[in-house]
Amino acid sequence: MKTLPIIMLISLIPIIQGWVAIGTTDKEKLKDHPDDQCYYAPIGYMKAKEEKTNPSSCEKILCHENGRITIEGCSARHDPSCLTNARDASKPYPECCDQICPKN
Repeated sequence: MKTLPIIMLISLIPIIQGWVAIGTTDKEKLKDHPDDQCYYAPIGYMKAKEEKTNPSSCEKILCHENGRITIEGCSARHDPSCLTNARDASKPYPECCDQICPKN
């Protein structure tokens, strides 16, 4: 019975295909923007709880009420010969990420 959770966890590993980063906002950038809570250079100013996509790098950015920013991005390519679709900046995150071939 103890092995079932371990097997389930191991089976999820191939599904994980991304990264997350947490950053803070430079309060100096917000001095002239009292209605905004976050600033992320590639996309600009954001309000608390606002979510935006950075199409140039296929990232999802979320502004938190405390000024922290969560950035989610695509994984690095491990096997370029096994891509079914390359990154597509015209789509929102995570659809813009590479589609990796499933292991058979």
